[in-house]
Amino acid sequence: SDFAGRGLEGSVHSVVAWNGGAVYAGEIPYASGVQVNNVARWNGTQFVPMGAGFNGRVLSLAVVAGTLYASGDFTASGATALPNVARWSGSQWLPVGSGAPDVTNDLYLAADGSDLLLLGSFTQVGNPPVAAASIARWNGSQWSSLGHSYGSSLQSAVRLGSTLYVGGSSLDAFDGVNWSYDLISNSAPSLAVFQGSLYVAGSYYGQDAQGAEMDGIARWNGNELFSLGGIVPDGFIRQIQVDNGQLLAIGDFASVPGPNFAYWDGNQWTGAFGGLVLASPVAAARVGSELLVGGGLNLFFQSGAGLVGLRNAARWTGSGWAGMGPGSGLTDDSSYVQGLGTYQGKLAAVGSMRRLGDQPDVRGVALWDGVAWTRLGAGLDEAFGNPTGKFMTEWNGKLVVSGYFQGAGGGQAQSENVAAWNGSSWESLAGGFTSQGARLANLNGQLIAASGAGVLGN
Repeated sequence: SDFAGRGLEGSVHSVVAWNGGAVYAGEIPYASGVQVNNVARWNGTQFVPMGAGFNGRVLSLAVVAGTLYASGDFTASGATALPNVARWSGSQWLPVGSGAPDVTNDLYLAADGSDLLLLGSFTQVGNPPVAAASIARWNGSQWSSLGHSYGSSLQSAVRLGSTLYVGGSSLDAFDGVNWSYDLISNSAPSLAVFQGSLYVAGSYYGQDAQGAEMDGIARWNGNELFSLGGIVPDGFIRQIQVDNGQLLAIGDFASVPGPNFAYWDGNQWTGAFGGLVLASPVAAARVGSELLVGGGLNLFFQSGAGLVGLRNAARWTGSGWAGMGPGSGLTDDSSYVQGLGTYQGKLAAVGSMRRLGDQPDVRGVALWDGVAWTRLGAGLDEAFGNPTGKFMTEWNGKLVVSGYFQGAGGGQAQSENVAAWNGSSWESLAGGFTSQGARLANLNGQLIAASGAGVLGN
């Protein structure tokens, strides 16, 4: 399981702002160290569970008239049967009518005024069934069809004037009476309305009438697509949405104006947030002055010096990236935990990590008290690179650590490759070890060390 406060364990598929905070959903067994079962609420300080969660992945979230809805590959929340679609009552997840029991493919949600739209690849919803191809409307009391008759797989919807546009494997439009199908020749999994125009994203759209490339995103004027000035991601755009008066593109791209995030103001692209590397953001929501981001990855990294490790969820505060919860995992891709043990009833971790949670520069060793990580003084001293703790044992009221380091505590302990933490400071153990990474054990009050190198002492 996940350590409390390390953000989210698993993959994020959807993020929405709701009730002064944000809700994250996906394939998320743990958040802030607590079992949440695929959905969790961020309250501004930490992630908290939402009822019993779901017994399957959640693909989409939507807020309609203040009510939070979820859809996905689930059948229940705790003992409550929930066929694929659910609403949050404030204390538990409840059915939306009789749900969508016949659906086995991906389901997505969108708001259309005060109504909820269910999108996917299906032919009916509810029980008794209501015939509805690929899109259905929930008005708060019952499901109804919009008369869509085309066998496309839909996943997004926006309204521009009196026209409802739906996107997915195709781009279709509904004027309230009739549908128009296949408006463009490529897929349009993400849609947004910005400055009175429809934008489509998620595919390669070729060249516009002026010969300009439309790679990943384009503007639709009602008749044809137009380039946005050449954002050419070496990957693809996963999501577009309006944020702070501009169009925000999110995805797996590293080229200018990225990486991963870019703003379109109607005339030009600009980079956003300083970028994340080794990241795969998939969704974002604005909560007050912060943009909350989620993705399906093990770590986010802020580019540049002083990296901050962020596990599947991150906040852009306006000046930099921050973790979500009292801790945020490791700090860079060379950091790792080599061993776990206990010391005075707390979890001890040793390895090459420079930061755990909100504790900067732990330098190879830290303690977890069930709420947060704490440093052990100045940690282990460098030995021609990152100091690394490999093994540990509790002995004589002390935590003894071995590994690859030149002492500990910023000079408190001078013994090489082994040192002891007494609860407040580091102590030397004789002359230390010439061997790196000696295994340690406490045998009836005696400290035992062993190494395959054959030589231990100095």
